[in-house]
Parts: sequence; C-alpha cells; structure tokens
Amino acid sequence: MALALHPFVTGQAFRAKYLDQALDYIAGHPGVWLTTSDEIARHYAASPA
Repeated sequence: MALALHPFVTGQAFRAKYLDQALDYIAGHPGVWLTTSDEIARHYAASPA
C-alpha cells in the first residue's frame, strides 16, 4: 500500500506526533516493507516476468 503524505496535512508541527504513531503502528506488523519508489522499481525490474 502506498501512503501519500501531503505537506498541507503532514507539514503541521502539531500533527507530527500522530504521524509518528501511525507509522510505528504500521511498521510494527510482520511483513511490512518500508521502502522508496526507486526501491520498488528495482525490485519489480529484478522480478521474473
């Protein structure tokens, strides 16, 4: 699942704590891969067709 974070929402200082809590919760599940779009592209390109 891609998680797009718009600066209007996440750029507010008082919201940083809640974003941290949400990311900690998501990342705390087994099998979660925290990555960048470039890493996803490399993984896809290296996968057999």
